[in-house]
Amino acid sequence: MDLDEEEALRKAARAGILLLETNKELQEEVNALREQVVALESARPRIHSELEARVQELKSLAEDRKHSVVEANALRNELKTKSSLVTDLLEREDALQQQIEEAQAAKYLAENQLLVLQIELEEQQQRDAAKAEALDRENYAVPNPAATYDSNQASIFTFADYEEMQQQLQATAEENEARTLEVKSLRKEADALRRKAAKLPECIAHIERLEKRNEKLQSSNDTLREERMEERAVLDSLRSMNLVYKKIAESRPFAADCTCSQHPEEADPQKLGVTVRDVLVETNMKLEAELRELREAMNLPHIISENAEEEALEQALKRVGSNSSNGSGSSDTESSTCGDSTDMAHERLIRKVQTLTEKLNLSRDMLRHTKVQWCAAVASQKALEECNKSAQEEISQLTQQLDYHIAALASSDDTDADAREGQIHALVEGNDSGKWTEETAPYPAPPGDLNSPLIRCLLDHWTTDKSKVMMLTDWLHNSIRDQPPQRDDGNLFNRYRNCNQMRCRADASL
Repeated sequence: MDLDEEEALRKAARAGILLLETNKELQEEVNALREQVVALESARPRIHSELEARVQELKSLAEDRKHSVVEANALRNELKTKSSLVTDLLEREDALQQQIEEAQAAKYLAENQLLVLQIELEEQQQRDAAKAEALDRENYAVPNPAATYDSNQASIFTFADYEEMQQQLQATAEENEARTLEVKSLRKEADALRRKAAKLPECIAHIERLEKRNEKLQSSNDTLREERMEERAVLDSLRSMNLVYKKIAESRPFAADCTCSQHPEEADPQKLGVTVRDVLVETNMKLEAELRELREAMNLPHIISENAEEEALEQALKRVGSNSSNGSGSSDTESSTCGDSTDMAHERLIRKVQTLTEKLNLSRDMLRHTKVQWCAAVASQKALEECNKSAQEEISQLTQQLDYHIAALASSDDTDADAREGQIHALVEGNDSGKWTEETAPYPAPPGDLNSPLIRCLLDHWTTDKSKVMMLTDWLHNSIRDQPPQRDDGNLFNRYRNCNQMRCRADASL
């Protein structure tokens, strides 16, 4: 027992010695670390100042970089402008070079023309001089009076010959002056031609610019004309659509409960069965009956003229006994008046027939147009019925699936209820086509009602802006009620295009 205690004491002493040694080492390490901390604390302000200096240096470098980037952008812009100026100057230099070449060519041409004219003038002067010399020789060719002098013979060169020679010299001088004036005028024309040749490239460029501007104006005019035609077509189609929707809403038995009806007298059940087609058919039949009557009446003037002639003959025979001359004159006047009255009646009938034919053609066109609109309305009604049928089928399928899942959930145990709910939730989230969207409007709505799901789908797919939706619904309400819209419609063509896009999206979604 004593040995064990001694051994334990030895072990405890050794452990204490080891602890003291480790404590001493740790104390030394702590002292070293404290010295390092003190050194670092002393170096901390220096490092902080260096860090601030580095930060300031980085900020200055960033500002310098910004300035350099701005300067580089400015230099790049200047380089672009200078390059554009250089290209413009090069183009101008090429244009001026071309103008100089054209002017030199025109100059050479004018100089050649001047040389030709000078040569012709010199030749003409030489010819005139030769003619003058020949005339002088002929005039001065007189015999020598010393050699062949005869006192009795008169001299051959007289004063009249001298005057004639003077006149010829004056005529040649006038011709020379006229030729010099012609040369001056030709030189002026050559200078004008040179100037025109110098201005010719500018004129050609101006003509090209005007042609380009004219083409642009013509293209813009064509586009404006096409836009006007499209806007007119859009207006006509919208008016026809409004009329169709209005007549469909009026012809429906539930139009009295529709939100589009404004006047209570329009909900009369006796008036709902009458459509535009029936009214146009009745008017067309009335016009055809009137036209038939007038065509039958066209043959009456011959009968009227024959009766008038017979009455005139009877009156003439009665008046023959009293005064034959007066009777004959009165019969002629009466026959002429009857003929005038028949012509006037015939012209009136022709005019009336023309007006009625025009009305008949117009009513036929209206009937054809309404027939097309009626077919479109019937097609849209069929499409709505098919849409309603498909929606009802989808509703029935979804209700069956819902009943099946409810029954499955009711019959399942409490242990696997959570698993089944997770499967059903995953099935519903995985199948995007099986998602159900709740309709805010009552589904079985008339086609003319603006609360129908199709029109609501169109409005929802058109835009999410409530102001635009309210503006379009007000416009449709006022169009069906024959009232002017309270808001500005904007660009009708763009709106019609947006409506077509909405319709395509609605068809794709349905």
